[in-house]
Amino acid sequence: MSAPRTLVEATLRAAELAPSRVLYTFLGDGEHATETLTCGQIAELGRVIAASLSATCAPGDRALLVYRPGLAFITAFYGCMLAGVVAVPCYPPDPSRLLRTLPRLAGIVRDARPAAMLTTGDLAAMLPALIPHAPELAALSVIATDTVDPSLGEAWSPPALSGESVALVQYTSGSTATPRGVVLTHDNLVSNAHAIAVAFGVGETRGVSWLPVYHDMGLIGHVVVTMLHLVPNVFMSPLSFLARPMRWLHAISAHRATASGGPNFAYDLCVRRYSEVAAEGLDLSSWTVAYNGAEPIRAETLRRFAERFERHGFRASAFHPCYGLAEASLMVTGGVTAGEPTVETVSASELRAGRASRTSNLAAPGGIRQIVGCGRPVIGTTVRIVDPDTCLELSDGAVGEIWVQSPSVARQYLGDRARSLASFGGKLEGASDSPAHLRTGDLGYVRDGELFVVGRAKDVVIVRGMNLHAADLEMTVEGAHRAVRAGGVAAFAWLARDEEGPGVVAEIHHDDGEDLEPIACAIRASIAQAHQVEIVELALVRHGVVPRTSSGKLMRAACRDALHAGTLPTRLRWSPTT
Repeated sequence: MSAPRTLVEATLRAAELAPSRVLYTFLGDGEHATETLTCGQIAELGRVIAASLSATCAPGDRALLVYRPGLAFITAFYGCMLAGVVAVPCYPPDPSRLLRTLPRLAGIVRDARPAAMLTTGDLAAMLPALIPHAPELAALSVIATDTVDPSLGEAWSPPALSGESVALVQYTSGSTATPRGVVLTHDNLVSNAHAIAVAFGVGETRGVSWLPVYHDMGLIGHVVVTMLHLVPNVFMSPLSFLARPMRWLHAISAHRATASGGPNFAYDLCVRRYSEVAAEGLDLSSWTVAYNGAEPIRAETLRRFAERFERHGFRASAFHPCYGLAEASLMVTGGVTAGEPTVETVSASELRAGRASRTSNLAAPGGIRQIVGCGRPVIGTTVRIVDPDTCLELSDGAVGEIWVQSPSVARQYLGDRARSLASFGGKLEGASDSPAHLRTGDLGYVRDGELFVVGRAKDVVIVRGMNLHAADLEMTVEGAHRAVRAGGVAAFAWLARDEEGPGVVAEIHHDDGEDLEPIACAIRASIAQAHQVEIVELALVRHGVVPRTSSGKLMRAACRDALHAGTLPTRLRWSPTT
């Protein structure tokens, strides 16, 4: 049987080859299985949902998927595929936080212009109360997939699709800008799922995931790969993980998972919440692919996690740092390598100058930074480091913009031709036959074929001609005082006295009666010593105040804007004029 070119072919093939195989399991409380789906059930329920969609949607129309964590999302996703309808996953609005969660949903509806919304009956019942706050929802045809007539599946007929047919509009997390809808075809998804399988050696793989399925890492890495390669996967709600991070590790242990992971903060959170009681009975010896991506990867986090969980069977060689983004479906670099991750110690002053030479001098001028390698390009993918101004390709060790060329790369953002041309139409200078590349907006360098990510181009603070990377500033602040919360610092450009300089917001651990001025002094001194610049705006805030996306990424621009508007609740605010 030939490899499927579309997710429709993959779904029908799975039902034919292994109808009774359980592919998806959901731990309702984060610990015990409450739902399962077999290959046959997915195809059966998918046909029912597809037939329901056909009453209001034509192939190529878009449908919003709004679900709480659980397996209903998965059947709705494959229902869209089997109808030839384009899936648009979206986080459900939280009634207790409407002002924060509803605007994103309303914005996606305005941008995507879906013909229908797929959801559950209880969420559908909420819509009348939401419409006064988001009138865009009123025009949607709403299908509660848990109440559709099962007999509708008999009327289903397969849609006429090809690999070039659009399957998914994946909205970016919005960590650096307004979320954009990335238009992904079946070819894009199948290609990236195959590349992930090759990179991570999918065979007798068993996965565990707490990641949101409306984001690329959870959706493509665990939902799509699971279907295409028939590898079982166990899910839990992100809220179950955040409430008790050790649930994630216990799920890996209990289900003998071989592949699982998440952003760097997840590993850090497990270390911080560790206790002997919480870790009782934990066995991580089956875990061979512990991937880490979606946000800056910290060498210190990897070291601390490996040291803490070595006694529970975890091996540092299981770590697989990777790099990817929604515009490339998901994964760009990473994969199975021998030994532990590559960590380079480089001079911050060299990074500012656009080079990244290894150094062993821990007292290097301008400070030092440890950068974790993110692996080599996955199969079929080319990564180049390019000068963003001249579009000339750079040599090994030179810092520039990361450009990607791959069958996994999308062609456009939904309804935004100008931005699509700017992002997906990168052409190398002096190479007339150069294919179009994705300009990621990320900065990095390549050494011996491995990618090292430095930061975002938009997260560079320019001070008197020096390029200061936000990630470097944040790491310096985290080490300035024991009260500063790791992963809770946002640095950004701030205009003061008609000159750009670094602004910083830092979450701190402290008692209400503690004097905050020594913390602020330590932060200012550390930045001055390490980077030879002066902070021009500093705010100390409580834990949880720094804005993040729903997938946990820092929203530096949103943090800056809230500080500027005076809406960020601060405990101490300092500038050179105060």
